[in-house]
Amino acid sequence: MHQHRQQMQAFIKERGGVPAVGRSQEQHLDWLALYQCANATLESIVERAGCGDKTTISKGMHQAAQLAQIQIRANRRKLKSR
Repeated sequence: MHQHRQQMQAFIKERGGVPAVGRSQEQHLDWLALYQCANATLESIVERAGCGDKTTISKGMHQAAQLAQIQIRANRRKLKSR
């Protein structure tokens, strides 16, 4: 079985295939903590993470929040000054 897997990986690599990116639950929890506790914005988390976009970060945070059984805080936008 191991040999077959290696052969298939080599075959896929020869054809230009790239390995799939694994999901890291620990990273999702980090994003959630930054957003919930540090009041970080999605933009700042994207910059800090160095990967993905706002949608990726948001989906990861929501998945972590669901696992932790907590609600994501409301988006706190600054009020416009008059």
